[in-house]
This record gives sequence, structure tokens and C-alpha cells, in this order.
Amino acid sequence: YSKKSSSVLKTDTLVSSLSYHHVKRTVSQSNVSSKRRKNETDCSLQSKSNCIKKGDEESCCNETSTKMFKFLQTLPPSFVAPFPGMWRERYCDVCSQCQQQRTPLCASHPERRLRLLFIGHNPSEHAWASGNYYSNPTNRMWKLLRVGGIIPEDWTVDDNPRMPSDLQIGFTDMGCVPGNDAIIYKRREMKAWRFDMYSRLQGHVSRVNAWKRFLLESETATYTEAEDIESLDAGAPLIVAFTGKRQYAQLFDPPLRRVPAGLQATDSLPPGWPLQASQVWVLPSSSGRAVVPWNELTALYSELGKALKHSNGRT
Repeated sequence: YSKKSSSVLKTDTLVSSLSYHHVKRTVSQSNVSSKRRKNETDCSLQSKSNCIKKGDEESCCNETSTKMFKFLQTLPPSFVAPFPGMWRERYCDVCSQCQQQRTPLCASHPERRLRLLFIGHNPSEHAWASGNYYSNPTNRMWKLLRVGGIIPEDWTVDDNPRMPSDLQIGFTDMGCVPGNDAIIYKRREMKAWRFDMYSRLQGHVSRVNAWKRFLLESETATYTEAEDIESLDAGAPLIVAFTGKRQYAQLFDPPLRRVPAGLQATDSLPPGWPLQASQVWVLPSSSGRAVVPWNELTALYSELGKALKHSNGRT
């Protein structure tokens, strides 16, 4: 690979800790600056196989066909933070127009099967405002990803938006509420987050399969693998990695007291876990607050990097 050239949402109720799946899309057609920002994906840089409609970043999604529009309306939306937050689930890239308008689904970027999906606890206030995961300067995630061989050595947090297309690596969190202190979220909230996260993961898989079916029917697909696109497992990520033990422990009833780090045994996964075909890894938190020896962190991320390399060619 080579390098290519908030406000805090405050809530008191359980309902507000769930995803804003029913937040209305922004419909104003504001002008998008032609100057490309580093933390946004320029649709015009994507290959023909990744773009349904050719055009520059200001117009590609404006020119969506009626067929495409109707197709997008049938898909479950991914989570996008309400204004002024810029955070969103990153299962695929989005063009700068959709990023600015907080459109849940981008017509220019089909959602494809991921090799790796990271699941965090909940976005920090910094990540909520910036739109990039683990963007707090004290977080060690991006250094760990480089040391572990998961991303190229010259990549930084600013490359987060293009990771789904370039590396087939996606990001989401268990809770879609901004906050810097994980411990304040108690069992009742974590159970609600579990239900919501399972629903969002299933929504991702269904979108992957729906996109594949749509592209095959449109004769624009590049898929060659012979897999059953109706199967829930067909679009599941090859590897799912929890970036913290707390959120994984909370998937159990009662929550686990101890969680082993690394690859989890298939017979020990949480009840109701929706991605049975995915490898599940649990990693210690990369937060600067977490008291975890650096050599322990690097060893685990290096193991994950090796597993990711072995997954090449399986999508």
C-alpha cells in the first residue's frame, strides 16, 4: 500500500442510549466544497467497480437513478450521529456529500463483506465530533494497528474513512452515545446496547447480501465466489474484534467476571451472537486510561494481524 495524497449528547433515559435509527435524513442540498478534506472519501477516486454512478463528488449521489433510490429505501440504515456530531458506523466508505449531509447509505459505495470489523465500547466525545474512530490523541489504537501490521506503516487516524474499501476493515461500537467514561454505563444500559448492536450487525450483513444481489442483477458486480447470498453468514465479517473486554463481558447473562484475551473458542460465544461464522477476538482497551503493558498489547495486535493476513482471498 502507498499513502494517498461537539457537542456532547446528554441523556437521562435508556431510550436515548439506543441508536438513532429513526433520525430523519438531512434533505437540504447544500453545496459541497470542491476542496477535498483528508478525513473524507472522495468518490471520484474510487474505481468503477466501487461506484454505481460516475461523476465528481458533488454530483455523484445527486444523480442516483430511480432504481437505485428505491433499492436504498429497502435497506436498514446504519447509524449516523445527529448534528453536529460527525460519527457514523463505518462498514463502507461514503462520499463527502453523504458525510456532510449525514446520509446513512451512500449510493456510490456498495457495502461489501469485511475481512475485519472492530467493535468498541462507545465513541469518545472526540471521536463523536471528529467522525474518526479512536481519534483522541491519548488513544493508542492507531499505533497498535501499525505495529500489528493491520494497516500500512504510514497510515494515520485520517485514513479511517477509506479503510472499508482499501483494506476491508470496518468500525462500529456497542453503544452509539458519546462519552469518555465507560464505567458510567450500567447493566441496564448495556443490555439495551447489546440488543441494539445485534440488530445493527444483522442490518450490516443484510445490506452486504442485498448489495451483492443488486449488483449481480445490474451486471456490475465483480464477485466470483460461489456462496449463498441468502445466508445470514454469507455477508458476515471474517473476523470481529472487540477493542475492550468490558463490552464483550456484558454480552453474557450474567456478565463474565473474566474474559481471556485473543481468539475466542466457538463454543464460548455469547448467547444469541448473530455472527456465528466470524472469528471473534477480544483485545484489551487501547485507551490511554487502560493500565495494560505495551508489550502485551502489541503481542495481541500482532497475532490479530497474522490472522488477518491468513484471511486474504477468503472474501
